[in-house]
Amino acid sequence: MEILKGSGVSRGYAIGPVYVLDREEARVPERFVRAEDVQHELERFMRAIEAAIKEIDRLQKRVTDEVGAGSASIFDAHKWILTDKTLHQEIADRIRHNRFTADYAIDRALRKYIKKISALDDQFFSHRAADLFDIERRLVSILQDERREDLAHLQEQVVVIAHDLSPSQAAGLDREKVLGFATDMGGITSHTAILAKDLGIPAVVGLGTVSTDLSGGDTVIIDGIRGLVIITPDTPTVEKYRQLQEEFAGTSRILIDETSLPAVTSDGVTAIVNGNIEFPEEVSTALRSGADGIGLYRTEFLFIRLGRTPSEKDHLKAYRRALKELGGRPLCIRTLDLGADKVFHTDKIDHERNPLMGVRSVRLAQAHPGLFRSQMRAVLQVSAEGDVRCMLPLICTLDEVLWAKAEIECLKEELDAEDIGYDPDLRIGIMIEVPSAALIAERLAKEVDFFSIGTNDLIQYTLAVDRSNRGVASLYLPTHPAVVGLIESVVRAGDAAGIPVSMCGEMAGEPIYTLPLLGMGLREFSMPPAMIPSVRKIIRSVDMATATEVARYVREADRPEDAVAYLKRVISEAVPSIV
Repeated sequence: MEILKGSGVSRGYAIGPVYVLDREEARVPERFVRAEDVQHELERFMRAIEAAIKEIDRLQKRVTDEVGAGSASIFDAHKWILTDKTLHQEIADRIRHNRFTADYAIDRALRKYIKKISALDDQFFSHRAADLFDIERRLVSILQDERREDLAHLQEQVVVIAHDLSPSQAAGLDREKVLGFATDMGGITSHTAILAKDLGIPAVVGLGTVSTDLSGGDTVIIDGIRGLVIITPDTPTVEKYRQLQEEFAGTSRILIDETSLPAVTSDGVTAIVNGNIEFPEEVSTALRSGADGIGLYRTEFLFIRLGRTPSEKDHLKAYRRALKELGGRPLCIRTLDLGADKVFHTDKIDHERNPLMGVRSVRLAQAHPGLFRSQMRAVLQVSAEGDVRCMLPLICTLDEVLWAKAEIECLKEELDAEDIGYDPDLRIGIMIEVPSAALIAERLAKEVDFFSIGTNDLIQYTLAVDRSNRGVASLYLPTHPAVVGLIESVVRAGDAAGIPVSMCGEMAGEPIYTLPLLGMGLREFSMPPAMIPSVRKIIRSVDMATATEVARYVREADRPEDAVAYLKRVISEAVPSIV
């Protein structure tokens, strides 16, 4: 028996025989056409574009029918790329001037962008290269009349093992036959990971060599909760996981049935549990999971969907749709949180060697205020139509807050002059996600209406640990005394100033951290919709005396590993069904 560790991207367990999907590298030889055949080659290219769009339309309809429009919207970006006139022109030029065959021209053009995006120092955006690769394979396959491997028509139940799965392949999985999957590549923010969650297929990605470590027919266990793949498990391990499967299925049904129950502790303390979304279509999923509202709307994903810088009208349309879906519940819109090398189609922004520490988020807004103003005009306008809040990311200094507030006041004057309505009391909050902001939280609290703690970056910057780096990922511990101290200081600063404090990082959605966060005084959580039922269940199952004691232990623990072990024991005793 061998155990491999990766990233669990879709919760649940799968046990079954291995089906190894061969790597589908697009093999495109360098070939040329005669001058008199160029026009024919251009026509072949355009026919391939039309055929690819039809294929995606069919695939999108299938996903919409099975899991909803939110998941299917992933393919909007594919269709946008396929209809992009600039890309069409670049490929056509390669056919005309270089006399490349259509498939080779497509390969050369798209591979250039795949290489650039794959090199970005951001896990989410580097995974977008998979979408471009998916489009390239689709077009080349149509031109070469090859039949891609079809995972929708498997004859038996299997666990799919692959070097990588494209979004199209993931969307085409037959949920009756595919018990789970594991891949060498991928990460938690890839479209394939998102689809796996929505389809309810247990999945582990980022395993490195799993596609070469396994052979067809081997028995394997996928543990999508812990991010494990167990190769040729022994009988006791199989029996253990069979039991875990049954318990997980039963717990999931119970949690879904209880989503309408309030998130109130056994002694009457109320907590707010919101959802994090990237697209307006995800609001309905969050509400079905029991969300009280949307605590984090990541608006940078609109850039990905459109493939360009959104206009004021684009922003306004998206926000209105989300607000309408919420039916009066709150919507917290985070302004653009991108780095300088991650804004598509913006030549004015320079490449940076270390964008994580560079011109990103509010710094990018200051460097390119047009981006910020366009978005904020839309936020202000939609604020007249419901409960809307605005949140500024990666605040490090008081001056950044004052700059943003001054810009917003100027925009209000513009809207007044244009006789366009807005909420004059729009609440402006900030993300606390770097140590400098946490350390001056008392000063910042005087200038804003709320805080939201972004633990992903706060932990990363505090501990100097890249959580996506497997070599140091074990050091990424939310229970580190420095991290705990910063969180508590932010909560105290918010309480002293009389402003609410929420948490929207991954820590907020991890069940083992719910109790200590309650005990530290946190009363508002925001998380991926899939985690909402579990967190609400934990809140209902405990009293504040227990939460306070748990927080005290974590606060005083010298070793963060000891605190994690303690939290696992406590939650298993308090709410065994969650574990």
